[in-house]
Amino acid sequence: MKFYRVIGRLVNISAGILNLTKQQAAARIHTLTHIEDDFYKVNAPVQFKHNEEFGYDGDVNKALLQDLEEADDGKKDDRLQLIEKISTASSMAELTAMLPEKEQRKTVLTAAEKRATQLSLLEIASIDSIIDLEESFADDIESAPQEVIDAYEERKEELLQGDPDTE
Repeated sequence: MKFYRVIGRLVNISAGILNLTKQQAAARIHTLTHIEDDFYKVNAPVQFKHNEEFGYDGDVNKALLQDLEEADDGKKDDRLQLIEKISTASSMAELTAMLPEKEQRKTVLTAAEKRATQLSLLEIASIDSIIDLEESFADDIESAPQEVIDAYEERKEELLQGDPDTE
């Protein structure tokens, strides 16, 4: 997603995904489908006037580009920095603490989910007893990603095979 400012008189966006303020979306809601948060799918041409700024994930042809310039609203850099921090989290507690309460951006949540999966896999691999494994994951395993469920089942089988108390 890139952020643009209209430098021409006006531009029309006919397809793609837009990142809009609530005010921008309200004025154009009849041409949009709300996806989540500030993101909208374009269903019919949407018009923006001189100096308006918006995020756009779609094709920008040469004619359209003549009336737009890239605008850096700071949000993009903040999200990228947060995603980078999330990817280095060393525990679930640290990961949870990094997420701002109202942060719902899909890219940030995807990075958080990916790191949560990585942390779960590391934790599963480090557990040495079947009791600890079940205590750590039994309540949450059904809602975990398939990759975590598979690792849990595999580790459980390994521990059962190596535990003399289960024979």
